[in-house]
Amino acid sequence: MNFLKIFLIFPFLLLLIKLILGADKDVEWGYEEQNGPHTWEEKCKEGKNQSPINIQTKSLKINCLDKLELVNYNNSGIVEVNNNGHGVIVKGFEHWDQKKRPYITRGGLKGKYVLLQYHFHWAVDHLEGSEHCIDGKYYPVELHLVHVKEGYTLAEDLEKPDGIAVVGVFMKIGKIGRKMENLEESMKVVAKHGNHQKGEISKNTNTRVSETEIRWVFGNFWRDRIPKISQGPPIVSRFNVMVPDFATGGNYTSTTISNFTIGALPKTLDNFYRYQGSLTTPSCSESVTWTINAEPLTIDREQLQLLRSIYGKDDQTPLKINKRPIQPINDRDIQLRSSILCRKIKNCGDKNERKPRK
Repeated sequence: MNFLKIFLIFPFLLLLIKLILGADKDVEWGYEEQNGPHTWEEKCKEGKNQSPINIQTKSLKINCLDKLELVNYNNSGIVEVNNNGHGVIVKGFEHWDQKKRPYITRGGLKGKYVLLQYHFHWAVDHLEGSEHCIDGKYYPVELHLVHVKEGYTLAEDLEKPDGIAVVGVFMKIGKIGRKMENLEESMKVVAKHGNHQKGEISKNTNTRVSETEIRWVFGNFWRDRIPKISQGPPIVSRFNVMVPDFATGGNYTSTTISNFTIGALPKTLDNFYRYQGSLTTPSCSESVTWTINAEPLTIDREQLQLLRSIYGKDDQTPLKINKRPIQPINDRDIQLRSSILCRKIKNCGDKNERKPRK
């Protein structure tokens, strides 16, 4: 009987070992030669709807969608600014009062998408910092505001083609960069990934991926949507690898900002690009509706340098780059929502519909 039990349990032990080893390997994804995009998991290599892309203006299809509405983006609350070794993430919006939590709607989206977190992509060369580009032209920084669809479970958010909506915002260098002022001091605190030095207020370090950590990221969103799992890092580590844009694994440094307001975007986006794509980090899930704002925001040189001072996992040198290379468009439609063009189309349609005079 004992032999039979061992025989039945053995395959599950092999699977568990594979999960543990696989999690340890996958968590080490990054942007260096040894762990860069060319080493990422299968979906990232084989997917046909991957992001980012080069938006080719000559191939755009005009789509006169409603304006994209950004609701509650001027509200304030407590957030956590985190350096996870891949960049800076601002999160904690799930803890806000539901009536105050930022969300997006309309603009061709079916339903309401609540803000989960936002983060930045950059490079040492300001001519190639953004992930997306327009006709081969890059911007110094790209901001990603990650939203999840209200009413879906987490699994559905990751698997359904409309589960996630990301607003991408290009940032150009200018004299005025007020949009990041409330982040600057916090970014200095979290500059080093896993920094254990004393004297940095409101700092949090954690070296174990656990259910508690994931609950810290998701709050009630996590508790209500995901069944309770067994304690320990292997299973949760696999979960962390699935959604690195959402969860934070490994050693990290974070700080808290009270009374934080994003205040970086207008109430509506009138001009934007739209396409179906993926997360730009492993697991590269193809569940993202991308909205790329056609009107860049401004960042000044000091703020750009602050981003470039963020350290990676080795804590030895700042991140040189945290962007994924351009992916093939394949047969996808890339759409443009333009107020001017749509106004002209509407006016032309109105003229054609007028009855001729007798």
